[in-house]
Amino acid sequence: IESRLRSHLLALQAKHEILGDVRGAGAFFALEFVSDREQRTPLVPWQGKSLGVMPTFFGSLRKRGVYAFGRYNIVHIAPPLVATDEDLAEIAAALDGAIADLADAWNKAY
Repeated sequence: IESRLRSHLLALQAKHEILGDVRGAGAFFALEFVSDREQRTPLVPWQGKSLGVMPTFFGSLRKRGVYAFGRYNIVHIAPPLVATDEDLAEIAAALDGAIADLADAWNKAY
């Protein structure tokens, strides 16, 4: 599952400038959202008082039927180990839409 999931997530990173890093092993990955990819500036300051626009991302994912957990600018992706190629494509599509919503919210706020 790792190579299939990694492929989907790296394609999302290439598409969305706000997705600064994709890292993981097996079926457990982390997505790191940034305001500046070159400087690796976190989208939401770590240990900050506000989650900023991140609730937009999580709400958008839930509306698409996908649940992920995270803290500040890091989101963890952990699909079931029995996920099919179709399942991973569905997850990637949900992430794609949620990331686009996150980027829109960020651009409006800042």
